[in-house]
Amino acid sequence: MFGFGMPKEHKILLQQIENALTALGAGGDARDHAKLLFDRAGDQANATFGKNANSNNLGDLFLASDENFGRVRVSAGLSIQDIRAHWNRSPLLLCVEQQIREARLGKK
Repeated sequence: MFGFGMPKEHKILLQQIENALTALGAGGDARDHAKLLFDRAGDQANATFGKNANSNNLGDLFLASDENFGRVRVSAGLSIQDIRAHWNRSPLLLCVEQQIREARLGKK
C-alpha cells in the first residue's frame, strides 16, 4: 500500500483513484497512474486554492465572499444547495475530477 505518512482522507482518495483507473482499464499501471494523478491534483489544489486547499467548505466561503459567485450559478438553474453540494468538497477531490476529465479529453 502506498501513502505512508498521508492523512487518512488522502489515502482513501488515492485508493479510490486507483480503483477507478483499474475499472477504466489501466491494469497493472493503475497504482502508478493514480499516484501521478493524485500528485498533480495536489499541486493544482495548492496553486488554485492556496490556504484553502484542504478546506471542505469552499462553497460557503465563495458564497459569503463573492455575491456574483452564487448569482451566476443560480441564474443558470442551480440552487444554493447544488452549489454547496459541489463546492463543499475537498479541493483535492475537485482537482482530481478535473485531471480525470482532462485526461479523458486528451489534455495534459
